[in-house]
Amino acid sequence: MGRQRHKVGSRNRGSDAIKVCIVGPGAMGRLFAVLFANAGADVVLVDYRPERASKLTEEGLTIRGLREKEIKSPIRVLVTTNPSEYAPYDVIFVCVKAYSTRSVAEQLSIWVKDTLIVTLQNGMGNLETLLDYFPNELVVGGTTSCGANIPQDSPNTVIFAGCGETLIGSPLKKWQKDGSLETVLRLFRQANLPLRVTDNLYGELWGKLLINAAVNPICGLLRIRNGMLPKIPSAWKLAELVLAEGVSVAKAEGIELPYPDAAAKVKSVCNATAQNRCSTLQDVENGRRTEIDYINGYICRTSEKHKIPTPYNLALTLLFDSLSADVSGKPRELSPFNCRFL
Repeated sequence: MGRQRHKVGSRNRGSDAIKVCIVGPGAMGRLFAVLFANAGADVVLVDYRPERASKLTEEGLTIRGLREKEIKSPIRVLVTTNPSEYAPYDVIFVCVKAYSTRSVAEQLSIWVKDTLIVTLQNGMGNLETLLDYFPNELVVGGTTSCGANIPQDSPNTVIFAGCGETLIGSPLKKWQKDGSLETVLRLFRQANLPLRVTDNLYGELWGKLLINAAVNPICGLLRIRNGMLPKIPSAWKLAELVLAEGVSVAKAEGIELPYPDAAAKVKSVCNATAQNRCSTLQDVENGRRTEIDYINGYICRTSEKHKIPTPYNLALTLLFDSLSADVSGKPRELSPFNCRFL
């Protein structure tokens, strides 16, 4: 079956161009769309809003920050609400918010049959949700340290705030034997993005989870950039307490974290991404639901089976749950175990 190719963009795609579908038009989805398209990939970006999809397709995406001078903007990318129209793809990246993963998986399962699916999302549980709908060999977990945000005054622009490493891995090995791994490696290599394959997938995912648990809720509440967190003594103390709880839960789960000192790692990340506005801060500023329930909330839920108290993570989860409460005022269901520590 031949691949259908759209005719968007000024670049003539060769027959060997990698066909990429990116689900999620947020900052990270747009960043990868721009970088992959600029490197010669045939990119389709999925948006659930028809008007915005049409506007982004027509006007293209502009990159600022890192690589602003080397990438000639705007980059033309096809943005659509109906990705199945342009299938099949070589790889599908899921970049939506964690609370949208199940909905996306349900929609993809209707037409995706044998395409590699890579999740590059915040929070935990995304990999397991995708595995509910697709064979194990088709689903790859991942995490990225790249930083991006969308300025409020320029919705067609994505700011490339930090070029960190992206990690991918799978509990299985089959996906590495059918050429899928080489396709993903080539895609990142062409885009000049660092990519590493890990055999310690869950360790890496938990490592990123703990960093997000310490940085995102506090920076979101205080409305500060990452670099400010270690400079505010009381805020940093809270981050350390949150981390200590998370590390205890990770150890109880038998997780091998990818770093020996969690606090030192978080401080290093904050300094390396000092000017970045984390995703939770962007959500708060734009009045959107956050992913804290899939970050700090996940730590709380996992702690229950080990009977490890996580009062600091729970307090942050409840604060953000209150920020995103619906008008019905429906109370959040709490574990009696964790309630004792409020």
